[in-house]
Amino acid sequence: MEITNKRLLNYLSRFGLAINYDEENNSAYLYTNRGYILTKDEHLEVITALMNFLEQVTDAEIEQVNKDFDREPDYRNPLFIRTDRRNKWKEGYVFVYKELAYNNYRFGFTKDLEIRKRSLINASPVALDFIIEINMENIEEFKEFLEEKFSIRRLPESWFNLLEEDINYIRKGALQDFRALIETRESRFDEEFTCPVCQTHVTSKRKTSYFKCNHCNGRFDTKNCVLEHLDMSHGIANNK
Repeated sequence: MEITNKRLLNYLSRFGLAINYDEENNSAYLYTNRGYILTKDEHLEVITALMNFLEQVTDAEIEQVNKDFDREPDYRNPLFIRTDRRNKWKEGYVFVYKELAYNNYRFGFTKDLEIRKRSLINASPVALDFIIEINMENIEEFKEFLEEKFSIRRLPESWFNLLEEDINYIRKGALQDFRALIETRESRFDEEFTCPVCQTHVTSKRKTSYFKCNHCNGRFDTKNCVLEHLDMSHGIANNK
């Protein structure tokens, strides 16, 4: 994933961006709802962000979001959020590649490995060699784990001066250590609360999700519990 100018993109996102197609020159440009045409650098930042997006999603996921957007809402129970911490983990590939000319290494993650590799190869002024590819879930955090692990070898622009022993560790031991770290962290920071309706003590060890009221952010053990809460606390009757 290429690094983007987050401050600029957040600023541009406040405005409605539109695209104008110049048929004569077979080109297009972006402009805001105030008529401001983006500069070349701003166009490049938007293009980079769009490429990052395309590398992380599939057509099927986009189509599903569009279907959900067009679907009539379920007015019987519009206020429940079924939450699951692990659902936020992205599945894909964590990879390590190096510049052959300088022997510098970099970590990356992506949902579509072949597209990402082509993008990096096309953008690099020197030849690249992809030496490690790991298919897994929680790819963002594993990449951060590797960068932290080898922070002492960090070079400018997120490159790393890795040794052969470092490469062997990534191939044979890093994933096991990372999973052990996650397991330890999960056990230390278990979520827990008492459902105010049924008085059940809910923990993430017993179940991975719960129901939430969007009016007050209250957490509940079951759907029936949050329905009763909506009726009693917010005056919203709902057919079960």
